[in-house]
Amino acid sequence: MKRGALLAGVLTTIALSGNAAAQAPAPRPTLDMLLARAGDYVATFVIRFSGVVAEERYDQEFTAPPRGSTRLGTAATASSAAILQDPPASRRLRSDFLLVKAMDGGDWLSFRDVFEIDGTAMRDRDARLEKLFLDSSTSAVERANSIAAESSRYTFGGGTRRLNNPLLALALLQFDYQPRFRFTLRGVDKSVGPDAWTVDYEERARPTLLRNIQAGKPDRDLIAHGRVWIDRTTGRILKTELKAEAYSIVTTFRMDDALEIAVPSRMEERYPFGSGQVAGSATYGRFRRFGVSTEEKID
Repeated sequence: MKRGALLAGVLTTIALSGNAAAQAPAPRPTLDMLLARAGDYVATFVIRFSGVVAEERYDQEFTAPPRGSTRLGTAATASSAAILQDPPASRRLRSDFLLVKAMDGGDWLSFRDVFEIDGTAMRDRDARLEKLFLDSSTSAVERANSIAAESSRYTFGGGTRRLNNPLLALALLQFDYQPRFRFTLRGVDKSVGPDAWTVDYEERARPTLLRNIQAGKPDRDLIAHGRVWIDRTTGRILKTELKAEAYSIVTTFRMDDALEIAVPSRMEERYPFGSGQVAGSATYGRFRRFGVSTEEKID
């Protein structure tokens, strides 16, 4: 055999061995490892997303109940029953979505502040944000709760419905909350990411974190369960699914290089309203950090 042919054969063997090593599947991650990395990632997410304002474009479509039906579903309240007399077929909202930190504690509140309804402007959005961040007469959480309650009136379901939050399932992965849930590792889902591992969860502790509140009745447990998609290496949350009774919310995330986290990209929801159903879809963009610059002079 010629020397050139022998050398070619050796190089071919080395190349095949290298390809085989590269194609060898990575070992299956452990559930504890994924949850630890996800918890660390969520802690980082909260820090980097705080003070960031996103623009939310939120469309809702109402499917009316069959003609002649008067039964109210589990999502209806006394106030929503009045709306059902002549509900619009759809509603389009534009809002600011952000996190606010409690001044007297470590809790965070994510909320939306609606500034446009079906193309009609509601207020001066920038002035509202400045007041939220700068006015120290009341706590940030109190102001945020007030704005959130006002904004929720514009969605189908009214002020009692607070599950339409794209970060809600992500928040359940915080270390303080993880012991409340039973987690089950499923498998990799390459349609979401090359190393995206799915983990199912179901709340076991009582009382539950989410509550079903209806006018004139005591609140009751609302058991959260669903699925999260976690990147094995970084712990980054790529997608979340949250279910609670007849409610369903799915959020997908995309990487934002400036913030160095995966920010919400799209939220899809379905829930009962009266005897009908609402399908909602929200997209998120124009992420910008809301900050205040100050200057001090010391004599």
